[in-house]
Amino acid sequence: MAEIVFVCRSKNNKNVRDNELKILRKNKSLGLCFEFGENEMNLKKRFYDNEKIFEEDFAKLQEIKKKIEKEGQNRESRNIDRNIDRKDNKKDLIDE
Repeated sequence: MAEIVFVCRSKNNKNVRDNELKILRKNKSLGLCFEFGENEMNLKKRFYDNEKIFEEDFAKLQEIKKKIEKEGQNRESRNIDRNIDRKDNKKDLIDE
């Protein structure tokens, strides 16, 4: 289940979940608004009255997105390392 990673101070819905940060961008045509989502078909929008709060929330979400992406890369690296170790262990067993 997706975890709520941030609660916006926007006028509309507040929650942002970890799996919804694959896309994150400002939408200047809608004013103080940013879009986010898992894909283009499931974009969500958050609207603001205050530019300072809008910029703060957007900056925080960018940080969270980078952290999630970095954790995902680290997880992939660990999985690759495990697979290499397993292959090496199998090779060692075969060589013996």
